Amino acid sequence: MSSAASSEPPSTKAAVLKFLDDQQRPFSLADICEKVKDLGKSSVAKALDSLVGRGKVIEKVYGKQKIYCIAQQKKEDPAGPTSDEVIRKLDADCGRLKEEFGQKQQAIRALEAELATLASQMTEEQARREIEQLRASIRACQDQLEAARKDREDDEDDAADLNLDPAELEARHNRYLTAYRKRKRICTELIGHIMEGYPKTKRHLLEDIGIETDEEAGFGVDSV
Repeated sequence: MSSAASSEPPSTKAAVLKFLDDQQRPFSLADICEKVKDLGKSSVAKALDSLVGRGKVIEKVYGKQKIYCIAQQKKEDPAGPTSDEVIRKLDADCGRLKEEFGQKQQAIRALEAELATLASQMTEEQARREIEQLRASIRACQDQLEAARKDREDDEDDAADLNLDPAELEARHNRYLTAYRKRKRICTELIGHIMEGYPKTKRHLLEDIGIETDEEAGFGVDSV
């Protein structure tokens, strides 16, 4: 009974051998199956086993990969490469491919890092929603600040009329000042959060939203 390798039809062996002989360079099993059409992977593998056993083809193992190349010179080209030369070329090709593989791995890691950075940034739609929320918060703070100013002015007028205790007036002033600073801190934190994904400068963001800083508005409450 003949072995499984030698039972492969001669046409498959001939096609594989002719392909390797014509190309005169190493190929993997997958490459040969892709180039030699209409032959199944199992048939090509059996044909290669048979040709390796007969010394027609050289098999080299690199890790989990098997590489095959022709083991004889072309008859019409006596000056063609010898088996040793083909093996040396095979080793050189493998070294080159390993280097290229390492470079591609580095490029993939760089792209993955860039993708992770982009994925963590705020989308344009999210930035728009944050801006709208910030505008609403700013309007509310402005209304509350305006009411606090009016209340303070009223308190000052009442104090002048009723001669209220200065300590009580200072306590009221401090309450209004604390409320103002709390709301200012909330606005500052919201602006900082939006700036993490905002493509422009902080000044551009403030202009887009319509915010005036204390300095621009001439409001020096923090120095009071």
